[in-house]
Amino acid sequence: MKKSLTKKQATQVFKDHDINDEGILDGTYLVKALRFLGLPITEADIPDLLECVGREKDRFVNLDEFLEIMTELKNNEDDVEEDAFEGDELIADKAFEMLVDPSTNAITLESLLRACKEQDETWTRQQVVEMMHEADLNHDGMIDSKEFTMICRKAGL
Repeated sequence: MKKSLTKKQATQVFKDHDINDEGILDGTYLVKALRFLGLPITEADIPDLLECVGREKDRFVNLDEFLEIMTELKNNEDDVEEDAFEGDELIADKAFEMLVDPSTNAITLESLLRACKEQDETWTRQQVVEMMHEADLNHDGMIDSKEFTMICRKAGL
């Protein structure tokens, strides 16, 4: 059964995209958060979005303004469904499966380096180590599926 997005879920999306924990989103992260919710927004919409809450000069929105924009867009579209979250989680799950080391059921440095090589990525070992460090929230040297999903959300993916 499909349910409408709750205020708590929308607030969590805001917090996930507030990468500096300042309680605000600039135009770019506003668009990323709204896209994460499945709303058809582009960078070109930023001025209009900011203007509708009187923030065209400030170029950022707080949580209440984000909720106002989201509600307005939601009213113009159909209700934002949990499917937006489920769809993003399915994509993250598939990406995780591509990167995971089957012996640990987590992403390891070796499995990430292997995936980079297979995709002809040119990141240095040090860059990959830094990525691992950023995503490894429990500091066990591996990225589990929960950590991977969290870093994807934080990155706006």
